[in-house]
Amino acid sequence: MKKPRKGSGWTQITTPYLDRHNDYLQTYVRADKDGGWTITDDGSAAEEMAMLGRLNAWDDPQVVDILDWWKVPIEHGALVKRVTYDDYYLGVHSMIQTMRALDCFVKAQLLGNSE
Repeated sequence: MKKPRKGSGWTQITTPYLDRHNDYLQTYVRADKDGGWTITDDGSAAEEMAMLGRLNAWDDPQVVDILDWWKVPIEHGALVKRVTYDDYYLGVHSMIQTMRALDCFVKAQLLGNSE
């Protein structure tokens, strides 16, 4: 996914949750033509995995479990959740929890590699 730009229809949502870098988690939301919404992390989880040197981390059983549990798929290297008006808040919650869980996974991998 391309970075959202002003006027592109994407809205950035900054959450009060911090990642391992003490940065606020950010999601991006856009209204779809069918009346639903698309929520994405804009590839930040994939960038973290790449910096870790885990380009194929999406195949890791722990990562697959996280994605399956929160029902957030990967599309073109980004977490993407499509929701309706009725399940919008659940979708945002699922996206944030997936991002937090993946951040913990990356942190655990780094701690495991430092021993």
